Amino acid sequence: MKMITALTVAGLWLFPIAGFGAVPGQQDSGDRMVVAPSAPRSPGLHALYYWDSRKNNTLSLFYSSRNLPHGLVFWGFTDFDSAQHSTAQQYDLSTFFTEARLARMFGHGFGIQAEYNGATGAGNDVGRVGAVFKFPLKRHFLMLRVFPLETDGDGGQLSAVWRLRIGARLMFEGFVDYNVREGRADRTVFEPQVRFMFTQQLGLALEYRHNEFLRGTSKDDKGAAIGLYYDF
Repeated sequence: MKMITALTVAGLWLFPIAGFGAVPGQQDSGDRMVVAPSAPRSPGLHALYYWDSRKNNTLSLFYSSRNLPHGLVFWGFTDFDSAQHSTAQQYDLSTFFTEARLARMFGHGFGIQAEYNGATGAGNDVGRVGAVFKFPLKRHFLMLRVFPLETDGDGGQLSAVWRLRIGARLMFEGFVDYNVREGRADRTVFEPQVRFMFTQQLGLALEYRHNEFLRGTSKDDKGAAIGLYYDF
């Protein structure tokens, strides 16, 4: 029931973003499986180095490939992070978090996707399987993802990813993950980003970070970051 309610609310929120009712010819589009700093080539490799307001740094690597058999598409990223509120160790990237996704799209924007999450420490691996829907936009990108099955048996996840192109150099993109946890408080992760491209390869990113999984620890669950983006 919690997953159905969350899906309904997200659909109502995202309906206007998807461009329904827009004037023909004014919709934009991207053909990317998941949000990433730019529309990936095949294969694609991008990097972002962030300075966070909570005095920690992050190196993010994004990688993708469309040249896989049977119409499969691969996308993933790895974040290397330093400890928060530790100026002395701000450049010591001692922990990591990674996601890898394998998707197969079918007709009319529908597809299936499998996802793996891993992080520093024992017991932090989880796999998910679910369905995705990619809205038929041009230049812009919007995808909904629903994962009712998780290997840890701890609920499921509802996710949305988007990218809006504003002119030739400016982009607004990001994701929101709503994590349903049986018997415990649900958790949301939300990271919108604005990026300005100086060249086709080099850009500057501003990002807001909200991660409720950090609650209950000494870490802040909200912050902002500025980063340099490079497309290899």
